[in-house]
Parts: sequence; C-alpha cells; structure tokens
Amino acid sequence: MSLHPPENIAYITRKEKVYAALNEPSRATLAGKIFSWVLTVLIVLNALLVFVVFNSRLTSNIHHVLYYFDVACTFVFLVEYIGRIWTADIAYSHLSPIKARIRYLISPMGIIDFLAVVPFIGVMLGTLPYQTFNTLRVLRVIRLIKITRYISGLNMISRVISSRREEIIPAVAVLAVLVMAASVLMYQFENPVQPDKFDSIFSGMWWAITTITSTGYGDLTPITAEGRLVGMITMLFSICIVAIPAGIFTAGFIDEAHAERERKAALNAEKKRRKEEKSYLKHVHAKHANDTSFAQPTANKACFQEERSSLASTHKDFQEEGSDETHYCPHCGKPL
Repeated sequence: MSLHPPENIAYITRKEKVYAALNEPSRATLAGKIFSWVLTVLIVLNALLVFVVFNSRLTSNIHHVLYYFDVACTFVFLVEYIGRIWTADIAYSHLSPIKARIRYLISPMGIIDFLAVVPFIGVMLGTLPYQTFNTLRVLRVIRLIKITRYISGLNMISRVISSRREEIIPAVAVLAVLVMAASVLMYQFENPVQPDKFDSIFSGMWWAITTITSTGYGDLTPITAEGRLVGMITMLFSICIVAIPAGIFTAGFIDEAHAERERKAALNAEKKRRKEEKSYLKHVHAKHANDTSFAQPTANKACFQEERSSLASTHKDFQEEGSDETHYCPHCGKPL
C-alpha cells in the first residue's frame, strides 16, 4: 500500500465532498448543504411553475422572466448532472469508472436528470425550435421526481420498495389479477343491460379499481344479480389482498428506520475517526517539518520513501481500529 501524493488526496476529498452534497446532504460541507437546498427549492419552483406557464394571459415580460429563470435552473441542473457523472464511480464503487458512469447514465434517475437538462439546452442553443419549448414545459413535472433524492422520507420509500421488492411484486401481481378478473366479469354481466355505462372493459376496470381501493364514486354500479355477486366477491377479496402490501410496507418502514439509525451512528463514528486521523497526520508532518535531517537531499529522498511506507502502514492500522500502539519513524527512531 502506498500513500497518494498530496494533490491526489485533495482530488479524492473534493470528489467525496461533491458526492456527499449530491447524494448525502447530511454528510456534506456547509457549501454542499447550501447547494442541496438550492436544488430542492429550484425543483419545487419548477413543478409549481407548471400551473403558471400554461396561463394564456401571461404578458410577454413575464414570459421573458420565466425564460431566464429556466436558463438559471438549467445551468444549475447541468452542474448537478456533470457532478453526478463525475462521482458515479463512488456511487457504484464495485464497477470501473467508465462502467460506473454508463450505469448512472442508463439508470432511471440518470435518464430523469438527462431529460431535466438536455432538451432545455437544445432550445437555448437554437438546435431545437423555440416552439418546442412549450411542449418541454411538461418536463418540469419530471424535474419534480428529482426531489426524492433530497427528502429523506421519499428516499426511504424508494429504499423500502427496493429491499422488499421480492414480497411486493407477488402481492401487486395478485392485485392486478383481481382487477383484471373483476373488470372482465363486470363488463360481461353489465354491458347487456347498461351499455351506456359499461361500454368497454376499461369501464369495468374503472369500477374494479374504485371498488378495491374503497373509493366508491358511485358513477358505476352493478344492477344484475351476477354483477352484484362479482362486486361482493371483489370487495371481500380486496380486503385481504390490499392489506398484504400495506403490511409489507409497514414492516419495511420499521426495518428501514432501524437501519437509518444504524447508518447515522456509523456515520458519526466515521466522522470522528477521520477527524482523529487528520489530526494525527498533521501531527506527524509537523514533527518532520522541524526535523533538520530532512534538509540533506540524498537522505531526504530515502527517508521520504521509508516514511511513506511507514505512514501507509500506520494509516491502515488507524483505519482498522484506531490502535493505541506507538509507531516510530524508520529514519530517526523518534515516536510518531
């Protein structure tokens, strides 16, 4: 194991800071947290502006203000997009840097980040006609999906779905079968007597979903004996089937809450370890800065190589368990 040169250490630290600002704001520096909050505010404003930009009574001045606001948002989102591509090898540390970046680019959130930036840049650079900009306004809603990264509660939902997908998928599949069966049967029994209401299987599906979810708008109701029998069976089955995903999500949220507390405890321990390690390395460099034997060029090179090996070994020991063992300089024999 060898120590990285000082400039490489700064590079890695800088990349980690950017990664923390984009993915784990709680670990980020003050500047990273501010950037994270700016992103969150811009994402929310973009979503709210969907209701504004389709107002035909807006004046040309307001349209110009909205255009420059889009320019500013696109620039910020572009910086975020580039930052995520740059730090993809940290997010996917088990992959090579190139494969990690490709993995991010084709991931669902990577595609959303792409749609949040690139089409707007095309309009602003003139490669896409300005009339396209009106169509791209709908993409503001897509930008709202980006906020899931910065709200811990929404993040938790995605983690629960990911961790419990083997249980959720079968439950959702059974629910889908119930919806399809109820839709077809209800259309089959009710269409002959209510052709104006149950005019297609889609109408039957509408009735099935509103019934299973206990919404019950009342716009579609069965009047035949067979249709009512299907309705009763559907309601009874829905009580059990809908409760299964609810129980899975509840258990998943409880497990995720415990895991989140453990992650925060581990994060605090890591911060403390890094702080102690940084203080220790500063102490070592300060000692050798005052060592006159390092002034000799010939001895300096050999000592520096030995010191790098010693510091690498010390760094590894410190990472493993903050050992209290005393280490000595291989050149001068002084305790470090």
